[in-house]
Amino acid sequence: MSVKNSFMMLVVGGLLASCNGGPNKPNIELINDMMKGPDYKAQQYDEHQPHGRSNRVPPEGTVPQGFEPYAYPNDPVAAGKNLKNPLAGKNDPETLARGKKYYSIACQVCHGEKLDGKGTVTSKYPLPIPSLLSDTVRNHPDGRVFHIITKGQGLMGSYSRQITNLDDRWAVVNYIRSIQRQ
Repeated sequence: MSVKNSFMMLVVGGLLASCNGGPNKPNIELINDMMKGPDYKAQQYDEHQPHGRSNRVPPEGTVPQGFEPYAYPNDPVAAGKNLKNPLAGKNDPETLARGKKYYSIACQVCHGEKLDGKGTVTSKYPLPIPSLLSDTVRNHPDGRVFHIITKGQGLMGSYSRQITNLDDRWAVVNYIRSIQRQ
């Protein structure tokens, strides 16, 4: 190795080493914003973006990876007719235990342990909470009960964020049906 090459390697090594501020110290930036670009809070004004918005709206028609749109967002009757319970007739202890678990977490507070509409919040609720043992609910197809869990109905909101797995929602439907049969 020539003296000239050795000297160049020494100079380059010294420059690279000088960019490090040392232990527990920030690096020295030779060019501003090379280590970290500017960041914005969600509602902060950004002069470089259209309308000054820093939180960008995704392009129209795009969907997140793995997203499957719900086919019946505003039509419980069509959901009842077209959604078929993939766990229909599956009343094994494991499926019913899973359904009971999620019913206890999400539904029991309003509909009660016995599904009679007498949960712990009944006295504080402005309207009567429907019994899941009524003939109306018994006559709903499984798909409609699934739809009500997914999208809500009346004053009841959606429980799709609390029960995110579709099979868990169907297990709740099976659990409700098993109690209705008793």
